[in-house]
Amino acid sequence: MPTASAPKSIDIQSNAVVIDWFAEEDTVRVVSRDKSRFEVQKDYAITVLRVANDHQGRFSKQFQLFMEQVQTWLNAHHGEVRRCMLTVRDSRMLLIAVPQNAHCNDGLEDALSEFDLRIFQDPSLDLIRVNTMVIPEVSNDALQSFVDAGVMLLFNHAENQA
Repeated sequence: MPTASAPKSIDIQSNAVVIDWFAEEDTVRVVSRDKSRFEVQKDYAITVLRVANDHQGRFSKQFQLFMEQVQTWLNAHHGEVRRCMLTVRDSRMLLIAVPQNAHCNDGLEDALSEFDLRIFQDPSLDLIRVNTMVIPEVSNDALQSFVDAGVMLLFNHAENQA
């Protein structure tokens, strides 16, 4: 029988990167995941982190609103779209719609372009940057050139799920 254990307490001070606000000449060295390194003035780093923290909350709210609008768009086009994927490509989100049939569907492409424009022009979604694309059903190998497998949300209609 599995047992649960109490979570380990975390010593915030030992895991935190401490930046002394009053040490005016300090710099912050940043080492990215790909091991590239750079230094920035401490005051600039603090300002950037504050802005990023503020944007994170705004982005989360906007992303939720965006997801609701994607769902609304998909519901309006449920007869035309087999599945839809949200991924990242070229530092932007990419919304890919796969039509129900292999024939060219100019109406679907126009509807997705209009959706893209509506998102772009919506002031309540100013942090959402998304491109859109309609592609035919392709093999998973071919799909790899369009999607980032590490960042992908898949929308299926209930009747399309096996």
